Amino acid sequence: MGSLTTYGVSEGALNAVRALYGRSCYQHAALRAARCLSQFDPTTVGPDPVLMELALLYAASAVHAAPAKRTSYELQLVNTWTWGRPACSRWAPTLRRVDLEAALHWARYAQNSAWLVDPPGAPRRAAALQAVAALAHQLGFHHEAIVFAARLLTIQRETRKVDGLVHAELTLGIYLHASGSCTDGTMTATGAWRRWKNHYGSPRENTAALIVNVHVASLLMACGRATDGQTLMEEVVEPTDLLARHRTAMCRNVLDRLEGARLSHAAVHHNRFAVAVDLAERPRPT
Repeated sequence: MGSLTTYGVSEGALNAVRALYGRSCYQHAALRAARCLSQFDPTTVGPDPVLMELALLYAASAVHAAPAKRTSYELQLVNTWTWGRPACSRWAPTLRRVDLEAALHWARYAQNSAWLVDPPGAPRRAAALQAVAALAHQLGFHHEAIVFAARLLTIQRETRKVDGLVHAELTLGIYLHASGSCTDGTMTATGAWRRWKNHYGSPRENTAALIVNVHVASLLMACGRATDGQTLMEEVVEPTDLLARHRTAMCRNVLDRLEGARLSHAAVHHNRFAVAVDLAERPRPT
């Protein structure tokens, strides 16, 4: 069965959740992690390395697995950032729903514990902040999502690792935008794109650049700024370049996957019909 943690959870149980998560079986992983953690109260249990890892796996799996939130920005961001990873969903329709609020409680536990036991700059601190922010965003707790995303951005600035910094800045922009702070959100997300270009140079022939770019363009489009979004996408894909059909196809795929999020945002913060018509009338990469 493997060794036990201070609280009696076996390493075997943790390994099982790791394996499910590694195979992209997110709903199975979330439910298995929830079962392992169900005997504990995340508000009273003390720091434990196995419980902390289980909590983070639970949170990350829950973000992917939540069926009612498939149009949320963070889920789309995670799914496209890990481009091409297959989802294990063969039995998903028969499984019970993942409890996102319970997952958020455990993400908060992991975050509080990481601040108690991990030194500044430890990867687990950043992972815990990201988990809390993502689940809070999924649940519509915009203030909490923004606060924790901003803390994550601060940590990434201290590490000075460009990829992590770009991802954190883009995520914060997405969360600000989702809360209705459209100007701050698009400016922050655009800053992530400019930072990427300033560091790496030409964005062409780079999948990561395309994903960052299209996410920013989608935010602009959600606010009715389809022309600005189209102009931005032309920095990574030229519609007339017949040699880049694979890139235009990827661009369109990411943009299509974000359409639900655009329309949801427009329905709450703008005139949904006007934005939808504006998007339909503007040419996309073909």
